[in-house]
Amino acid sequence: MLNWAYEEGLIDQVPLRRKELIRRPDPTPDPLSEDQIRKLLRPLERRTDWISLRRLAILTVCLECGPRRGELLQMRYGDLKQGQSRVRQKGDRPHVIMLTRRALDACKRYAQAYQQQRGHRLQPSDMLWRSAAGLPLQADDLQRDLRRWGRKVGVLPLSVHRLRKTCATLRLAHGAPTEVVRRLLGHSTDRVLRHYVALTDKQQAELLEQTSPLRHTTKRRRR
Repeated sequence: MLNWAYEEGLIDQVPLRRKELIRRPDPTPDPLSEDQIRKLLRPLERRTDWISLRRLAILTVCLECGPRRGELLQMRYGDLKQGQSRVRQKGDRPHVIMLTRRALDACKRYAQAYQQQRGHRLQPSDMLWRSAAGLPLQADDLQRDLRRWGRKVGVLPLSVHRLRKTCATLRLAHGAPTEVVRRLLGHSTDRVLRHYVALTDKQQAELLEQTSPLRHTTKRRRR
């Protein structure tokens, strides 16, 4: 707990000697591949029922914006008009989920389908994510739905946290500045961020192949 508070910037130093603390292992990053992301999203893009569109919207927000599960569930319908969601994160600190265009479009499509198919008009202060009973979606229901969908399309394990790590890893891999990703995820420092975005040897090799200077030079010559 003390290590976590120090890494999150909640305390200036650990009030015990390092050797007195049990060192926790660094998280092992396991972000989704681009192929796995396609498996998750493509079957849902053809559907029109509000449950499927809710699932698509949640996946899109997680992959685009990287919220924690508790932050995601705090989103309200009125946030869609603002283009951002003001939430409380760990340690009761304020955080803003900046909704990208893709995330916002997916949320609006889901909200419209929910209101039309359920006959329930959402108010700006209403929680955005709704259960099958029309009540605010709970954490257990969210995780259960993600696991079920992950098993169906063959992407396991699937959780909000893994989607969050995928968001960070791919954004950095595609050139996003560390500071931008740090603020997106709501970290006070980049210490924890480095754990999220560490690449496995296989992913590192794939990225080296994809960004090979000679590969792109050869392609231009052949044209």
